[in-house]
Amino acid sequence: MKRDCWKDLVSRGQLPLLGVLVFAAVIRVGLLNAVSFSFDEACSWRISQFPLPEMFDAISRDAHPPVFYLVMKGWYAIFGSSVVAARSFSLLCGLGTIGLAWGLAKEIVADSSRANDATAPDAASSCPVLAAVFVALSPLQSEMSLEARPYTLGTLLSLSAALCLLKALRSPQRWGIWLGFAISSAALSLTHYYALFTVAAMWLFLSGEMLLSMRRRDPSQLVRSHLGGAVVSLGVMQLCWMGWISTFLFQRGRTDEQLWMPAFSWTDFSWHFWKANAGGHFSAVWSDWLWLPLVFWGAVVIWLLWERGRGERLIALCIAVPIACVVGYGLAVRNIVGVRYLIFAQLFLLIGTAIVLARIRSAVLRVVLTALVLEWLCGWAGFWVVTRWEQSKSAGMRGAISYLESHRADDEPVFFSSPFPYVMAQPYLSRPENIWSHYRGDPRGNILSGPAMKESDIVGQEEVLAGKPQTIWTVDVNGLFGSRIIYPVPHSYTLEHEQSFDEPFGFGMTILLQRYTRDPDR
Repeated sequence: MKRDCWKDLVSRGQLPLLGVLVFAAVIRVGLLNAVSFSFDEACSWRISQFPLPEMFDAISRDAHPPVFYLVMKGWYAIFGSSVVAARSFSLLCGLGTIGLAWGLAKEIVADSSRANDATAPDAASSCPVLAAVFVALSPLQSEMSLEARPYTLGTLLSLSAALCLLKALRSPQRWGIWLGFAISSAALSLTHYYALFTVAAMWLFLSGEMLLSMRRRDPSQLVRSHLGGAVVSLGVMQLCWMGWISTFLFQRGRTDEQLWMPAFSWTDFSWHFWKANAGGHFSAVWSDWLWLPLVFWGAVVIWLLWERGRGERLIALCIAVPIACVVGYGLAVRNIVGVRYLIFAQLFLLIGTAIVLARIRSAVLRVVLTALVLEWLCGWAGFWVVTRWEQSKSAGMRGAISYLESHRADDEPVFFSSPFPYVMAQPYLSRPENIWSHYRGDPRGNILSGPAMKESDIVGQEEVLAGKPQTIWTVDVNGLFGSRIIYPVPHSYTLEHEQSFDEPFGFGMTILLQRYTRDPDR
């Protein structure tokens, strides 16, 4: 019996998938806590700590939808709110994404087999595992798996929605699958706004499939199957967005006003595109080869569309539509290009690449091209691991807070020069009392740093200084946005000690921890 179960796992490709998941977990777990929380991670972490009314108020003043914050609030209630616990959720979603990449590729291969596709049996059986391997090796997918941000929750929901959609079209009478697509796509659209482009690609695909069905079958049958499921899915989407659309429009207006980005340029776009397909956010860039990822993406999309399979069309649209939307929005409205924002389209590219390789008739050519893709991914995966370890050598914010808490007495106040180091320090503070942040302007009107701040973080420091404590601590930063941000220490205090901590992750800065003592003669 055990031998039969073992053979069954091998025949279904589940044993190789298990090996891929173990490999992916091993290379990620060792780097899970290697670097300090970035500012973006710390903002998400802190907003999720607020009581629900205060949390929704903060989210409405932020630039993101609410699903990730709600999920993380529940996660923290169960597993605690440590840095490791926070990032573990993204890690699990990243591993789940790998598993669903295998499942989606398997569904597409099976659908092609039912359509009498001539794909070689050995290539067809290896396609799902290859898709999982590509996602596991991708530095961008790995990088986002180690950040307490909504990206891997988004990739998980993207593949869940795509898989449910393909299954629903194959078995339109199974309303549970349509409901799965509806919930997955609605949750995806409210996890990250960039994922709206992926949702749009899926609905464009669904509309096209319905039109094709109308040409091939009786319209009344269509109403009873595909159209009914589509209407239910659209209803769920509208229901979820009904209470959020006004907040979305408010956030979009504030983002356009306050978050400055350089004008869209093809050079800048190519740089981000390169990094998304190479070593991730901190990737080296081969300037003379910037065209290579663009040509590769285009070739994969054209090949998938040429195949004319239903699953291939879905993958092609989920690759091409988000990129077209990013370019179109950048040219028409404002630049919104970012390396990590391309993660959703890049995910489908990795799966599409595995499918294209499986379609190549020549075994020799297929092996050679597969080896080249693996060599590219392995090389950049190694670069990403080395970069992450190099960053871990810097103490960063966690080192600064560890030093502060081992040298500071409870009655000695601490003043941060800006919300950026203040928010980043919150996950590491075991004694958060008697700590304040300097703030320039109105936190409720600032989309960049205001949502994660409370009034109590700012108000009260004047009264503390008026009491003339003997010792105070300040946390300044150097290099943030190209400048040094200093806390305005009263002239009656003299600098006694300064300790610096490099923080290369996130924005990149040097944290300056300083102890001052009051001069009684002043």
